[in-house]
Amino acid sequence: MEARLFMDKIRRLIETDMPIGVISEHSRRDQNVRKGHLHTLHAWWAAKPLAACRAALMATLLPDPADERCPEEFRREAREVLNQFTRHDLSDPVSLQQELLKFIGHFADWDNAHKPLFVETARRLVRAVYPEDQPLVVDPFAGIGSIPFEALRLRAAAFSGDLNPVAVLLNKVALEYLPTYGLRLAEAVRKWGQWVRERAAEELGEFYPKEPDGSVPLAYLWARTIRCEGPGCGAEVPLVGLLRLSRKEKHKVALRYRGDEARKQVVFEIFEPKSESEVQPPIVKRFAATCPVCGYTTPYKAVREQIRAKRGGTRDARMVAVITLKPDGSRGFRLATEEDVAVAEWAAEESERRQAQHKGSLPLVPDEPLPLAGTLGFRVNLWGMETWGDLFTPRQALALS
Repeated sequence: MEARLFMDKIRRLIETDMPIGVISEHSRRDQNVRKGHLHTLHAWWAAKPLAACRAALMATLLPDPADERCPEEFRREAREVLNQFTRHDLSDPVSLQQELLKFIGHFADWDNAHKPLFVETARRLVRAVYPEDQPLVVDPFAGIGSIPFEALRLRAAAFSGDLNPVAVLLNKVALEYLPTYGLRLAEAVRKWGQWVRERAAEELGEFYPKEPDGSVPLAYLWARTIRCEGPGCGAEVPLVGLLRLSRKEKHKVALRYRGDEARKQVVFEIFEPKSESEVQPPIVKRFAATCPVCGYTTPYKAVREQIRAKRGGTRDARMVAVITLKPDGSRGFRLATEEDVAVAEWAAEESERRQAQHKGSLPLVPDEPLPLAGTLGFRVNLWGMETWGDLFTPRQALALS
């Protein structure tokens, strides 16, 4: 059968019907898989569910057996492979069509996507349509690569592209390096990842000190600050938009704040809310900041101008809280202490010292200008950040150096 002529003339399965409800449920679950999933390779803002891509590709590559123009060779092969999954009589083309759709729905399940029986069945069905040549799947805006990745699972040829260089790198890893090197790549990543970790701990450990109980810092939560422009106020206002630190049902943790009029500061505490109503509204909303000391709301434009004047505000940001990983694997939440701030200031001084003494042709911290304002995906210029180095806190800059 000539594949090109075949696909030009015959109705595809996706044009007939799809088990949307089943695929949607598997897609919802697919987004929550946290181990062994393509989407865990990198956080991507518009990652298409693998379940939906897998189902859509199969239904696009396969013909509708109920179409009178569908070759009998495909129907015969489809009946043979699907007899493993059903006892129904598949001699009727419509029954065969429904069984194909049912298989596609089951194959969308993450648990079935790795089972040899399902994978080989899917590949045999595609091979029955394209016995001599692999079908070519092209995605010119592939993002993290969900569509071409699933094309490879079906043993189709895949070609992907993207304007974003990060997406291009992700696609090279998923579509070229993984199929080429397989487990050797995983072993190499583990080996050299551990090497980097050990070196980083050796060189930077003192700037990320452990807790007395052995807990290690996972995250330092910082907030850019402005001065309240309310009449006679001038309090320091941390631009905190996210007050919840943990949403786990058995361990809800949030920040609570109040204004200290005497010191013209905002004071935080950590608590475990029993209900949503206990969590205060954020200090900053739609880029306008409401002062907890006097209640005045500094408008968006004024907030932006203050941050612009500080080139993004990373250098005088306020450390608010610390999230730690305890020895038992649980997470700890606490307010930042004077010791935390002192270590961060020491890191800033060390970063400046290293940069001043550096003699190499390339800077320790990237100083290239950011893309122009209006470039797709870049809006930080509006807040005064002019170079890549402006995006980082001083301690992050030290880690880069």
